[in-house]
Amino acid sequence: MSEIISPHLEIFNTIFRLSSDLGYDTYESLPMGDVKYPFVYIGEQLDTDQVTKGWLIGELLQTVHIYSDHKTRGDLNRMTIVLRQALYNLTETSRTFQVKDVEDNLHDKRISIQVRHIAGQILKETSPTTNLSHAVLDITIRFS
Repeated sequence: MSEIISPHLEIFNTIFRLSSDLGYDTYESLPMGDVKYPFVYIGEQLDTDQVTKGWLIGELLQTVHIYSDHKTRGDLNRMTIVLRQALYNLTETSRTFQVKDVEDNLHDKRISIQVRHIAGQILKETSPTTNLSHAVLDITIRFS
């Protein structure tokens, strides 16, 4: 049985690895309890795609959250800039797959990706015990 390849999951994993490789504490869900700030949370994903010759192509919106203690706003800004630059440099996912062409020949393939644009905002979040800065990056990615 052949492996099912999900461009959506591969893009998520590539962004997760990228953030971790940059040295950031990175999570796939919001951590519970005591956590060290700043950290990155790879969040929501929305996609539109179509199948062409057995392969998915399309666009994906990936949201990345960066949380920081309000006292370290400079760290939050630096992380946001470094992450944006690294994302714009992505050209393909990190994992290689074996795929068959129309003549059943196997070829190595990575999912090609292009970051089209990144929209960002910085929010303040307050509770009775914590004041946080929260950066939200909405990343539009074309994949094939």
